[in-house]
Amino acid sequence: MDGKPLPSPPSERVARYLLGIKTALAASLCLWITEWFGLPQGYWSVITVIIVMQSNIGSTVRASRDRLLGTALGAVLGWMASPWGNYPLAFALTLLAAMLICALLRWRNSVRLAGVTIAIVMLAQRVGSNWRAAADRFFEVSLGILVAVAVSVLVLPQRARRHLRQGLAEEYLLLGQLLETVMNNYRASLHVDPGPLKGRAESTLRSNEALLKTVDNELATGGVSTEGLALLREAGENLHDAILALDLAVHESENDRFAARIEPELGDLAGALVRGFLDVGDSIRKGEFRAFPPGIDLAARLRALDARVAEIRPTGIGFPIEEILRICAVQLHLKRIASELQLLRTRIIRQVSPEGE
Repeated sequence: MDGKPLPSPPSERVARYLLGIKTALAASLCLWITEWFGLPQGYWSVITVIIVMQSNIGSTVRASRDRLLGTALGAVLGWMASPWGNYPLAFALTLLAAMLICALLRWRNSVRLAGVTIAIVMLAQRVGSNWRAAADRFFEVSLGILVAVAVSVLVLPQRARRHLRQGLAEEYLLLGQLLETVMNNYRASLHVDPGPLKGRAESTLRSNEALLKTVDNELATGGVSTEGLALLREAGENLHDAILALDLAVHESENDRFAARIEPELGDLAGALVRGFLDVGDSIRKGEFRAFPPGIDLAARLRALDARVAEIRPTGIGFPIEEILRICAVQLHLKRIASELQLLRTRIIRQVSPEGE
C-alpha cells in the first residue's frame, strides 16, 4: 500500500452530478469539433460520447474499448457485405458472422455495437462509396471515444481503483457487523434480523466485483497492486460465504442452553474475529497493513475454544442432540472464518506492493 489515508469518495448523488457534468462537457466539445471540421454526420461522435462516458476512468476506457472493437468489426463486415445490402438473407448472415466472431474472440460487450454498425453501413441511404461510409463511421466513433477518455482523465477524474479500495474497506466493515449480529443472536438468544446487513454486504460484494474488472484499464500511478485488490475481493467472498453458513447453522437456536457452557471462550473468539474484520477495513482505508495486534490473537482464542469444547463434551448427556451438533457446527465455521482472516492478513502483507492508484 502507499501509506496514504483513503479520501472519502463522492456520494452517489454527487457522483451522478459529476457524471452528468462531464458527459455534457464532452458531448459539447465533440459537437464543436465535428462542426469545426465540417463532418456531415458528426452526431455519431456525440452519441458515442454519451454511451461510453462512465462514472470512473476504468469503466470509461472499458466501454470505449468495447465500442471501438464492435464498430471496427461492424464497419469491415458491413463494407464487405454492403453490395448485397438489399437482400435480407445477406444482412442476416452478416449479423450472424459478427456474433460468431465476437463469441470466438470473447468480445461479449461488442456484439450489439457491431450489429448497429452493420445495419448503418448496409441499410442507411447514402451518397458515395460503401467503403467511405464504413470508414466515416469508424472515424466518428473513434473521435467520440477520444474526447470521452480525455475528459474522463483530465476533468475531475474519478479512479475505479480508488473506488474499489473504498468499497473493499466498507465490505470488511459490513462483514464484521454481520458476524457480530449472527453471534449475538446465537450467544444471547437475540432476535435481530441480519437480513438488511446481508443485503448491504451482498450489494457491496457485487459492486466491488464489477469495479475489479475495470482497474486494469487505468494507468498505475502508485498505490495498491491489482493483485492485492483481487486478493482482498476473493477473500471477502470466501468470508461472506462462511458467515452465511454460520448464520444457517445457528438458525432456530434461541433456546439453546448447552452453548452457554463454552463461554467466555466463545465470546472471546467472536469478539476477536469482529475486531479482525474492523482492523482489515481500517487498514484498507489507511493504506497500511501490518500483523494483527495482540488483542486479535486468533490462534490463541481458537485453542482456548477447542479446549473448552473438549472439556464440556462429556457433559452433553441430557441436552438435546441438536444443541450439541450446533456447537460443533459453530466451532467449525468459526475456525474457517479465523483461518481465512489470518491467511488473508499474511498474504496481503506479502503481496501488496506499491503500484497504481
